[in-house]
Order: sequence, then C-alpha cells, then structure tokens
Amino acid sequence: LLWGKDDDTLYYMTMDEFHRPYRLYQRKDWKSDAPTDTLLKEELDDLFWCSSYKSLDGKYIFFDTASKETSEVWYLSTEEESSVTEMKCVAKRRNKVLYEVEHGDDSWYVWTNVDGSPNMKLMSSPATADSASNWELVEDANGTPVFDGSLAKSLDSVTVLNTHVVIEGREGGIPRVWVYSKETKKMKMLSFDEDAYDVGMLAHFEADTKSIAVSYDSLVTPPSSIEISLDDDSQRTVLKTKAVPGYDKGSYGCDRMEVLSRDGDTKIPISVVYSNETMEKVKAGERVPVHLYGYGSYGACMEADFDTTR
Repeated sequence: LLWGKDDDTLYYMTMDEFHRPYRLYQRKDWKSDAPTDTLLKEELDDLFWCSSYKSLDGKYIFFDTASKETSEVWYLSTEEESSVTEMKCVAKRRNKVLYEVEHGDDSWYVWTNVDGSPNMKLMSSPATADSASNWELVEDANGTPVFDGSLAKSLDSVTVLNTHVVIEGREGGIPRVWVYSKETKKMKMLSFDEDAYDVGMLAHFEADTKSIAVSYDSLVTPPSSIEISLDDDSQRTVLKTKAVPGYDKGSYGCDRMEVLSRDGDTKIPISVVYSNETMEKVKAGERVPVHLYGYGSYGACMEADFDTTR
C-alpha cells in the first residue's frame, strides 16, 4: 500500500491465484462511498514477481517486475496522478539484464548488470522513458566509476538522498556502506574499529536529511543503532544498544583472516571469535579445540554478527 502525492490517492497491489503479486491499482477518492479503482499495470508472465514502491523524494510511483535473470521498471509521476494513469517504462526488458531504479535531481539512479558484468554497476541518466541508451556510469571527482560491476566489490542497494547517495554492498567478504557526495563527487566507505562486523542501513523515509542511521554488530559487539553525519562520518551517536545480561565484552575478542583455497588463488575470509582466556593458552603454545563452520553458496554468506547462543 502506497500513498500518492497526498492522502487523496493511494496505490495497492493484488495477487493472482498462486499468490503472486501481479497487478498495481490506483484508488482515488478512497474516503468516499464510491472510490474509483484504475488498473495501472499488470504482469501476466508467472516467471516474474512484482512489487511497487515510491521514490524517496515522493515524485514517482514505481512498478517493478523481475524474474531471476530479467527485470523491468515502470513509473508514474505523482505530480500527474490526478490526470494521467498510463505508466511509462524506464528501460524495456532485455534477456538476462537486471536493473533497479531510484530517483533524485531529475535523474534515474540505476544499478544494473547490463553488458554482462558479474556485479551490479551504478549508473545514472535523465529521468525519461526508454532511458537505457543514456545510462552512464556514476564517477567520482577523478573520473573513476564508483561501482563498475567488477568482482572487486558488489552493490546491493542504493538510497538516494537530496545531498548524498548511500550505497550498500560487500567488499572483502564484509558488508559495507559507502556515502557518495553529489556536490563533491567523493565517495567514502564507513569504517569501524573491529576487523569483522555486520552493518546495514536502517529504514529511511526522508530524502532531506543530514544524517543516516545504520545497524551495527560484530562477533563480540551486541547489535546497536548508530546515527552518522553525512558530512562528517566521525560524528556518530549510538541511539540504542541491545542489552545482554551477564555478558562481558572485554572477555572476548575477534579477528579476521584469509586463507588460500585449494586452487592457490582464491582467498577465503575467516572470522574468528574466542575468549581471551583461551587465546592466552594458544599464545603459550597449547592446542585448543576449534568449532569450524562455513557456508557461502549463491551469495548467502555467514555474517560476522553477534549471537548469544554461539
């Protein structure tokens, strides 16, 4: 359920007989005894799963339809919702091309694997229909693409704010958050004191903001919510921390290391958590038992997060 420009118009989706979201409707005068429902878009191919969302700046309603390998996004301007009900396509679907879209500064911010890149690249173009031919890589002040779709780092999601673009992804096997300034075209990765951790953006509902909130935890640090300034990421405020009765963080430690796989080239990241008492035994030359566990196929990683039952 989405609101339009104001509370006179709302949008909702319905499911087919297999509980697959596939139709987007617009409802006008919903508070009256005779509201008007209009079908805006539907996806009849049951390989495609659909969703709808509103741009963070409130200017567009999007209809996203995607299979495992192909996607397509349609949009409707909230400024025109009172008179226009025909959605336009950001870029026509192409086989094995995935893309997602956000809006900001009259531009589409697109993250896509177009041209067969192994990871998503970050691109932008004017906010027009059939814009694929105008997509260009977003670059930093030195003219270097901030995300070129290579194996060096992955891109998972993009949040477009008025002054910055916040990007979530992974580098070195660890979740990362990058902040890109629209004004200076500089991008910086948020850093933390611990070598192994789990971090991610919390929900944001306003594009006009001077800070963001992230969730953070590690193998030895309980989950916390942290507010971070967009202009100076050293300005941080811990909003909330999960209380763990009886837990003493000072009694434990964690490290991050890499080992070569059997092919001699691939580096496998390993996160290690231990009691300081046990580590003193190791340093003294004593052999101690280790519980080793790992999983990482299909991009489903074992994060270095906090677990009271570990």
